[in-house]
Amino acid sequence: MFRPLSITACLLALAACQSPATAPPAPTAGTSAPSSAGTPWEQARARGSVFRGIGTEPGWWVEVGGGAAPRLQAELDYGERRIEVAGASATADGGYVGSTADGVAVSLTTAKEPCSDGMSDTEYPASATLTVGGRTYRGCGRFLKE
Repeated sequence: MFRPLSITACLLALAACQSPATAPPAPTAGTSAPSSAGTPWEQARARGSVFRGIGTEPGWWVEVGGGAAPRLQAELDYGERRIEVAGASATADGGYVGSTADGVAVSLTTAKEPCSDGMSDTEYPASATLTVGGRTYRGCGRFLKE
């Protein structure tokens, strides 16, 4: 026969095994907190980003803000590394170049061409190649202001 206290203890133990909800990243200067509603693409657009790219193996994402010297930020290697270029320069081929505060060279090349991420079979309207230091990340993306 079960006792109410035993059942409660079991339920508490099960609840403790659940993974905690992941908190959204803290907003950086000039951005607002991410909305809990909408897709990451809609959230990026709401923050003023003009391009968002993603890739797999290892998982990564990049966003580029608007303006003449946009902020470029990325999360790399499944979230183990974050970088930011405070004021990137647009390139003639539709990409961006700049350096992080600690001097790491960053470039993002984009192309308006069909792209598949290889994992979900989702078709994206652009390809993205992000190079940080000597490491290159390839993926897909979307221009958000068109």
